[in-house]
Amino acid sequence: MSIWEIFCLKKQQFSIKKSKFKKQLKSIISENIYEKSRLYELKKNSHKISFLLLSAFTDTCFLLTHIISSAWKQSDNLMRTFDIENSNNKLLQSLLFWFYYSCIFWSASLPLFISKIFVLKYDHHLAIPSIIYWFKKQLMKFIIFQFISGIVLMSLIWICEPFYYCFLTTWLFTIIIVIFISYIHQKIIRFIVYKFTKLPADVKNKLNDLALYDNDKLCVFDEPYNMAHANFYMYCFYKQRRNIIFDILVGAQCGLSGMTTENVNLTKEEIIALQIHEMAHYKYKHHHHGLFYAMLIIGLNLGVVSLLRDYQPIFDEFQIESSENKPYIVLLVITFVYIMRPINKMFMHIMNKFSKQCEVQADEFCHNNKFGNYLKTAIIKIHKYNLVFPGNKYYSSNYQFGYPPLLERLDFFDKKIN
Repeated sequence: MSIWEIFCLKKQQFSIKKSKFKKQLKSIISENIYEKSRLYELKKNSHKISFLLLSAFTDTCFLLTHIISSAWKQSDNLMRTFDIENSNNKLLQSLLFWFYYSCIFWSASLPLFISKIFVLKYDHHLAIPSIIYWFKKQLMKFIIFQFISGIVLMSLIWICEPFYYCFLTTWLFTIIIVIFISYIHQKIIRFIVYKFTKLPADVKNKLNDLALYDNDKLCVFDEPYNMAHANFYMYCFYKQRRNIIFDILVGAQCGLSGMTTENVNLTKEEIIALQIHEMAHYKYKHHHHGLFYAMLIIGLNLGVVSLLRDYQPIFDEFQIESSENKPYIVLLVITFVYIMRPINKMFMHIMNKFSKQCEVQADEFCHNNKFGNYLKTAIIKIHKYNLVFPGNKYYSSNYQFGYPPLLERLDFFDKKIN
C-alpha cells in the first residue's frame, strides 16, 4: 500500500512541476498566489513521501526488533518489580503494555509532525504556534488519549476476553463506547484542549435569520495556526451538534476582539453559506453514514481478532510466550496495526470517495438555497489563505483527498449558475 501511495504522490508531484497558470484561474487567484501554492504543494508531497518511507522503516524496525514482545515483557517485569500478583494482573499488564507501545509509536512519529508544523509552514509564511504552545497541546492530547483508551481497553478485555468468538459482544460494546466518547468529547474534552469563544448575540441572530434556522450552538475556534479544509465544521448529532467556525474566518467582520491578526475576513453572507453547507451534511445524514461505515470497518477488524485469538502461530511469530490465556491486547494491536492494515487502507480510500460525493451534494444544497455564489467566493478565500493548490491529477485526487479540488468545485458552481 505504501508503494502505491508513493507512486500516486510521485505522479502528482511530476504533474504539479509541469503545471502552468491556467487562463480560467486569472479571475480567481493571482499568478503569485498560484506559484506559492504550487511550491507549497510540492513540499507537502515530499513531506508525505518522507512520512510514508519513515513509517515503513519504523514498522520494519518494530518487526525486526520484536517491539510488541519487548513491550509485553517490559510491562511484566515492571509488575514483578512492584510485586503485583493478583487476579487482575493481566488487566494491569495490558494497560502498561498499551502505554509503553503508545509512547514508542508517538515518539517515532513526532519528528515529522514537528517538521510539518515548524519547518514546512514557516518556510511558506503560514501562521504557526509557538513551540511551547504546540508541545503543551500535544502532551495534553496524549494524556487524554491514554486515559480514555486505557479505560476502554481494560473494559473491553474484562468484558470480552473470557468469551470465545465474542465478535458481536465486542462490536456492540465498541459502538456504545464510540457514541459515549463523542458525547463527552464535545461536552468536556474539546474545551480542555482548545479555546472556544461564543459569537456576540447580535451577530449570531443575524446569522440565524439569514440561515433560516435556529443555531444556538455556534462557536468560534481560537487556534493560532492554519488547518486547511477545516475552517468550518459540524460534529456530534441531534441536540448535541455544534457548529465550529475558525477564528480566521470571522475576524473584524463579526467585531470580535482577540482573534488572530491574519484573517480570511469572510462577509456575513459567506459565513452563512458555509453554515448552510455544513447543515446540508446534517440534513442528508452524511455524519451518520460515515459513522456507520466506520463501525463496519471496526466490526470487520474485531471479527478477525475473534477468529485469530486461538491461532498460536501469530503469537509465536511475534515472540509472545505461549500461555493458557493469550493476551487479548497484543492480538488487538497485531490485527489492527499489521494484519488488517491493507484492508483498512482500502476502506479509507473508499471513504474518501464517499466524502467527495457528500461535499458535492452539500454544495448543491447551498446553491439551491440561493447562497451558491457566496459559497464559491468563501471557498476561494479559504483556499488562498491555506495555499491549497487549485488542481490535482484525477486518480491522485480520488485516492488521497476527501474534498474535490478547487477547480472541480468551481466548475460545478459555474455549470449550476449557467
